[in-house]
Amino acid sequence: MNVTLILDAAAPSFLTQAQDLRAFLRAGDIGAESCALWLFFRTQKPGRLPAFDLPVRQVIWLRLPDEPDVAEQRLVLLEQAWQADPAQLLLFTDRAAGAELAARLAYRLNGSACAGVERGRVSAQVCEADKTVYANNMDATLAPGPAPWCLSVMRTGGGSVAVSSHDAPQWEISLTEPRPGWLVAIDEEAPQTENALLRADRVLAIGQGVGSAESLQHLQPLAERLRAEIGVSRPVAMNHWCGMEKMLGMSGAVVAPEICIVAGASGAAAFEEGIRRSRFIVAINRDPEAAVFAGADVSIVDDMHAVLDGLAQYLE
Repeated sequence: MNVTLILDAAAPSFLTQAQDLRAFLRAGDIGAESCALWLFFRTQKPGRLPAFDLPVRQVIWLRLPDEPDVAEQRLVLLEQAWQADPAQLLLFTDRAAGAELAARLAYRLNGSACAGVERGRVSAQVCEADKTVYANNMDATLAPGPAPWCLSVMRTGGGSVAVSSHDAPQWEISLTEPRPGWLVAIDEEAPQTENALLRADRVLAIGQGVGSAESLQHLQPLAERLRAEIGVSRPVAMNHWCGMEKMLGMSGAVVAPEICIVAGASGAAAFEEGIRRSRFIVAINRDPEAAVFAGADVSIVDDMHAVLDGLAQYLE
């Protein structure tokens, strides 16, 4: 069975996207002995490419225009690549508009799509996709329709794969018409750098129990001593106690640090989705019945400020 991994090499999250796909391939049962890479790029190609467990049989470079592009241009390139190298399974990530591209490409190829997939079982005839549904309160197994199957895989949260050289054949596809006819003008915003939370090995996750923006700001020196990035629950972000890029959860950042210290958060399901991939979780809450303790490796029933102040004094 032919498997293709689709990544945006022009995006700051390039290697993090690759980590998402590598984790998906490791977690599932994908009947493939090799894979192809389809890589979007603009003017420069990266010198080294992500290393996967599967050998790479070929690399197709999809050249984007130098100016900002729209999804239709990427879809044209993907269609051309599929015509040259048909694959039964095409894997995108939920980053870099991957879910949108997966759904729209499946429609154009008369195939099937599924977004936010955690694990998959794929053979030449059948595709099964596991994902969470109903606000992460239920696990579902879906069976998309006919191939080709275009799946966007759930973000793993952080880290990036190692890079290596590939001896596989490489070739390039370019757009014959740089702009769609209906595109009149483009107004570009400065690209944002990748959220530091997504690469953090340590995260200090703060909930509404922090009380105020000033109290949250006072925790920054502690985070620096811990070499941790601060993330927050949705109520903290919606109160404008910090920037929205710090929000953890289903509608924010999904992280996978080595250590996550959660302080003052009740543990709502949407928030838990953002931290549950952490290797080790310490939860601090004064309520012994707080839901956050259910997923914690260490639970501390106490006032978050007292515990964090004690931690700060210990570090001094």
